[in-house]
This record gives sequence, structure tokens and C-alpha cells, in this order.
Amino acid sequence: MNNLKAFTSNEYERAISDFSKLRTGEGEIHEGLAEFLNSEPLAVNSGNSYSTQPEIASEEPFLTLYELCLNQPAGPEARGPCTKPQDFQTPNEFYESTQVSDQEVTAQILFLRGYPSPRWLKVIGAKYRLEPDFLAKHLDFLNPSASEDLPVVRLPTSLAHVIQLCITTIGSRDCEKRNYKQDEIDSIRKQDKADMILYSSKLLKGMFKVGNAIVRHYSTLDKTFFALEQKVSIHIQNQGKSWVAFVWIDSGNDLDRSIQGPWSHDPGQIRLHPIIMYSSMDALDPTILESTKLRLQKYSNWSKQPQTAALLPLGYGSKLRSEKLDRGIMYILYDIFSMSAYSESQFLIQVDSTLRKTLENVNEDRFDGFTNLTFLRKLLHRHIQQTQMAIIALKNFQSLDSSDHRGFKESPATSGEVKAGTTTMWILQDLNSNLEYAKALDKQSQEGITVLMSSASIAESRKAMALQERIGKLTLLAFLFVPLSFTTSFFGMNFKELNAQVMSIWTWFVMAIPVIAVTQIAYFCTVEQVTAPFRRLRD
Repeated sequence: MNNLKAFTSNEYERAISDFSKLRTGEGEIHEGLAEFLNSEPLAVNSGNSYSTQPEIASEEPFLTLYELCLNQPAGPEARGPCTKPQDFQTPNEFYESTQVSDQEVTAQILFLRGYPSPRWLKVIGAKYRLEPDFLAKHLDFLNPSASEDLPVVRLPTSLAHVIQLCITTIGSRDCEKRNYKQDEIDSIRKQDKADMILYSSKLLKGMFKVGNAIVRHYSTLDKTFFALEQKVSIHIQNQGKSWVAFVWIDSGNDLDRSIQGPWSHDPGQIRLHPIIMYSSMDALDPTILESTKLRLQKYSNWSKQPQTAALLPLGYGSKLRSEKLDRGIMYILYDIFSMSAYSESQFLIQVDSTLRKTLENVNEDRFDGFTNLTFLRKLLHRHIQQTQMAIIALKNFQSLDSSDHRGFKESPATSGEVKAGTTTMWILQDLNSNLEYAKALDKQSQEGITVLMSSASIAESRKAMALQERIGKLTLLAFLFVPLSFTTSFFGMNFKELNAQVMSIWTWFVMAIPVIAVTQIAYFCTVEQVTAPFRRLRD
């Protein structure tokens, strides 16, 4: 244990509350967390009203605990943690059933799933003296006005033990087999934005149950596909002579049992696609097949196929070699980073497909794709920033001094083994690959916007030229018919000279032809052209 006084749950809450109220403003970023810890859970009554309720068990385990026996002697086929995972549905059950490990060879991984209760966070925080910044960063929706008043400054180096990843789930809906116009897609996205504002307000007000899935962003990519964005926050700290890792994922209960959002429209027509992760020889490994079947049985009562991220805490570490657990934390947490990287790659592939279709329409002189390209650029910018922050946080973690952070650094491998340090290198390689892919797509979208604007300008110029040509023809006709109108009007005047006798029609032609000739000369010839012969005669 650390040489610090242990906290009770009330003392943990009071410490965060007192810090958030400092007059210097240092604790401002914890104001939302302090208010949440001091709040009471809400119960849904008839008529969608809410009231306070006592702590009750969540539908699915909110917390899953793994204990890892480092440096344990094991055969080459031994895999996974040294103990079976322990699931907990109430904080009291967790507090009474577990003890913080003080053994040098035992590390712990705690998986937290979905929306928490104040009681859960206070128990976990007091039990492990959990860094409040980890909670505040994951629950950033509790401070929605921070960016409006004064932006919260979080330098990457200040959170060296907190790594935040994005897990994106691609979904599809059964829609009519027809070509959707861009204004229809824009209308859907506008409605999505309104639905997410309502969803976020419910999230801020605490209208969620413990374990409900949290969705950070929802994006309609095209008429068929959409994307759900969720977070995974990882915090690692010293605990006694070893370490403990907290992995908090937004994926909790079945989305159909959570608060409704844009993805809830026509639930029977919506499908969430799995995150496809494959490693060499997985298809021939019987332990992978067996562990996957066991995990799916756990979710047999769900209405749809569960989100891949929701399966993460179940049977975690089935690929880990027991004799290699001492290689370091990155080796143990590799599957989490891998899932995030694979999900991001699938998302970028889908964005690439949508972008290609939009650019094809641009080449066909269709200019309604501007809003689509702008939307995709904003989406890519957010993912680029998230990936960059994850890379920086991972590099900061990698550079930690092993003497100050016991067990964090990856130990060197013996001769003939793959170096454990390559695990971090693989993760960084995947993240950088996704980052370059996202930047390439962003460049394509920017070029598409440029081409679209240029094409639109050219099209407008063509329209202007065509209009000018029509105006020229109209002017020519006017120079023909205006003289004719003038002559006919002239002979229609009630002057006695014109009415003294009946004149021949040829009289009108004798007058009309010279007048028309003069107007045509005025239309087609400039003053210089008309006066040039007279200047030559004069000279």
C-alpha cells in the first residue's frame, strides 16, 4: 500500500468537493464530479418522471475484476489471468468481497462498464485512492459549460497515467432501395443533432441507470451506415508493490435497454456490426473459439448482437501467455488498444467509401455534395485529434521512469523471444497508420471541396455566358423591331400632312429601310469605324 492514510467513501467525496471549491480555481474541472458524487441515483417512474432511489444491483455487472499473478511458473500452454474474473453488481458487494493487493507478484485489472452511480465511484475511489482526474476526464459531460466560460486546459504530460481511446461501432439500417437526395441526408443529420442534444441533457441530469451504455457521438455517414462513438479510459497507478489498471468502457447494457437516441429509431431495421479483430493463427486456436462462445452465451438474452466492446471484460486475456505476464502492462492491455485501432480502421474505411461516392458525384457536375464533404471533414478532424492525443499519452506512458512506477515498464525479453517492448511499438504503429489514413481522407475531402467550389464557379460562369448570349440576341432583335415600331407609330400620328391623302405602302418601306439601316450600323459599328472614311477624305 502507499504510505498515505486510507479514505472512507465519504472522506473521498469530501476531499474532491473541498478541492473543487478552492478560490484559486484549481479545482474547477472537478466541480461536475463533486456534484455528481454528492447526488442521489434517480429512478424512472410512470410518465417518464424521476425520483431518488437507493442503490440497487445493475442488470449486468458494472465491475469485473481480474487478478494477474506475475512471475508465476507455468507451462507453455497456460493462458490468461491466474484467477477467474469476479463480477460485481453492487458497490457493497465489491467493497466487502475484495481487498487491495499488497503482493509484489499480483496485479489487478478493474473493468468498469457504462454509466456509474455516485456510490460506485466513491467506493472504488476510496478503496484504491483513485486519481479524481481519471473520473473527471471520463465523465467530461458533467462539465458542459466549461468550454463556454473558460476552456479547460489539459496538457498531455499532466495525465501520463491516463490514456483515452475511442471505440467506434459501425451500424446499418434497412432502407428503401432508392437514391437518397443530399437534402434528405442533411435532414436526417439535423434530426440526429437534435436527438443527441436531448440525449446529452438526460445524461447530464443523471437519468441513466447504472450500467447503461453511453454514446458520445452519433454520425449518419450515408443513407445506410452510421457510426456510434464511445470512449475507453485507462488509468494505471502503483498499488503496494505492484500496480492496478482501471479500464472504463462506455459500452454497458444492451443499447435497447439504455436511454434512447438517434440509433433507436426503427430498432427492428438497425444492425450493429462487430469489430473484426484477427491475429495470426486465431482460426486454428481452439481456446479462442471456446472463450468467444462462452462470452456470447452471457449475452443470449440481449435483443440484438451485443457490441463488441461490451464483450471485452468477459474472458479477457484468453490470448495472454501466463509465463509472459511479467513482460509489462502494455502486453497485458494490448487487446484493448487493438480493439480501438481495429474499430477506427473500420470507421475510416466506411468514411472512405462515403467520400468516394460523394467525389464521384462531384465529377458528374453535381454540386449538392458540399454539405456532405464539410460534414465528413469535421468528423475526420475529431478523430484525428483523438488519435493524436492517444499517441501522445501512450508515448508519455512509455517514457515513465521504471524506478518510480513499479512494474509499468516492459521488461527486456530473453534471447530468442519477441521483445516485450515491441508491444508498444505495434500499438503506436497501428495508431499512426490510422492517423495517416485519416489525414489522407481529410486531404481528399479538402481537395473535393476545392474541386466542388471550382466546378461550381465554372458552372456559374457558363450560365452567365449563356445568359449574356441570350441577352445579346434579345438586343439584336430589339435593334430590328424598335425601328419598325417607330416607323409604324410615325405613320399613325394624327397630323394633317399625313392624313391629307392616302399614301402607298411603299412610302412606309422608303422610310423604314433607312431607319433600320442606321440602327444596325449603330449596333454593329463603333464611332471610330463610322468616322474613319470621313477622316481619310479630310486627310
